[in-house]
Amino acid sequence: MTCYPIQHQRDARWVNSLLGNDTQNTIGNWGCLLTCYTMLVSEATGVEQSVLDINAKARRLNMFQPAGAGCPACITSFDLTGLNERIALLGFSDQYINVDLPGNELVKLQRHLDAGNPAVVLVDINLQKPGIQSHYVLATGRENGAVMINDPWVNDSKAVPMVPRYGANEPFAIWQIIYYSLKPATRNLPVNDYRYKQSAPIAPSAWQNILQPAAQAAPTVPDAPVAAKQIKRK
Repeated sequence: MTCYPIQHQRDARWVNSLLGNDTQNTIGNWGCLLTCYTMLVSEATGVEQSVLDINAKARRLNMFQPAGAGCPACITSFDLTGLNERIALLGFSDQYINVDLPGNELVKLQRHLDAGNPAVVLVDINLQKPGIQSHYVLATGRENGAVMINDPWVNDSKAVPMVPRYGANEPFAIWQIIYYSLKPATRNLPVNDYRYKQSAPIAPSAWQNILQPAAQAAPTVPDAPVAAKQIKRK
């Protein structure tokens, strides 16, 4: 399993910095997808990247909704070649709002990870709250058959199993998968020393409800089926 760098959206260096083009919402509150992108770029370059730098670069690349739009903190682009040419977007799964992830999609994810490829996975950060509290994690591989994730929200020091943190089993926990791969490097990369460095620890606060707008997902999460999904989760 590839040991991707562990980075956290609530790192003291950027927890209170504004996300995207927003004037209120911060990386600490809504920056999970941006932090997943940062971990991918760190792996692609072999150098630990700053979430602040990736935030600024993503703004320059117009990867967020514009200022004055409905959600200026929302990322609208999943194509990361502008951030690093090695990162290739392979595609999306459907969104499974009312049903568990189908078995064939889970097998696809498992084979994808076993081949050394990463995926960004949409999960629900708070199963006790009605609807979906969207949260993105970086799936980095499998260990003893379990999908392992780098979680931007929790101050982990290494990849952890997705289950039971985000559900009783993987088909239940996964709402959508964004498949990526890293193209072979065209030049020698520096030594990947980020795996031995940790950001300043942050004491986890009480588990928060972070509702990231559906505009950050692709395709858009429909509003109507949410109640049915919640019945399934009780």
